[in-house]
This record gives sequence, structure tokens and C-alpha cells, in this order.
Amino acid sequence: MFIRCICFLLFSSLLGFFGCSEKDGWEKRLSGPFPGVPYNGDFDGYTNQVFTLDSSRLLIIHKSSSTNHPILSLRESGQNKWSQVLLPQLINKAQPNGRIIDFSFTKALKTETGVKVYFSSYWTGGGNEMGIIYLNPDYSFKFFGISW
Repeated sequence: MFIRCICFLLFSSLLGFFGCSEKDGWEKRLSGPFPGVPYNGDFDGYTNQVFTLDSSRLLIIHKSSSTNHPILSLRESGQNKWSQVLLPQLINKAQPNGRIIDFSFTKALKTETGVKVYFSSYWTGGGNEMGIIYLNPDYSFKFFGISW
């Protein structure tokens, strides 16, 4: 009887821990933060994804022949404000063996510290992955994280 009670309490505690913290826990386990690389070139490829943040702002994923990685840009009131190559590389670390392809935005969430933009993608080094792009309150790029 005592062992059953202990097992029940242990199971309940674990279930509560993982059940209550799943969303935050998933985000805390993302690899990164990856600062990406600023991009100042032309978009000679095609637009892969467009995501509406609000009435004047769009996030756009571009392909370009100058990089194998997706390029994220913010378009505000019809003008490009910034562009960032989504290179999953930590500062002063070797470039990973793989790249993000088949990028798709899923949702955006405004927070006290800015905007979180959730995405799904295919990582050539590991398969289907989820991630978050973090923007500052002024919608400038902060960093991104990915779930590999």
C-alpha cells in the first residue's frame, strides 16, 4: 500500500510538472539564441512565405542565390525595414551541418518584451522542427531559436 502511494505521488508530481510547464518548457529547451546575419543584398529568388503581423507590417521569407539559408525581412508600410539571414549558428561557433528549408509561419504572440513569431521548418540535419523568432517591441530582429 505504501509503495502504491509513493508511486502515485511520484507519477502525479511528474504529470503536473510536465503538464503545467510544457509550453514554457518547450521554449526553454530551444537551441539558440541564434543572432542570424544581417542581409543587405537584393532578393533575386522568390518569396517563400508572407505573414501579416498587423495592418502595416509583414514578415517575409525570401530565397536568394547568394545564400542557402532563408532570409527573413520586415516590411513596414510598403518599405523593407530590415533583413536577416536565418543562419542557425551561435556567435564564434562553427556553422552547423545543415540548413533550414520549407519554412512556414504558424502564429505570432505579442508579449511585454516584444513579439514571438512561431514557425515550423524542415532542418536538413534533423527533420521537422519548430522554432520562435523573437522581435523587439519596435519589431526589430532580436534572435531566433529552433527545437532540434
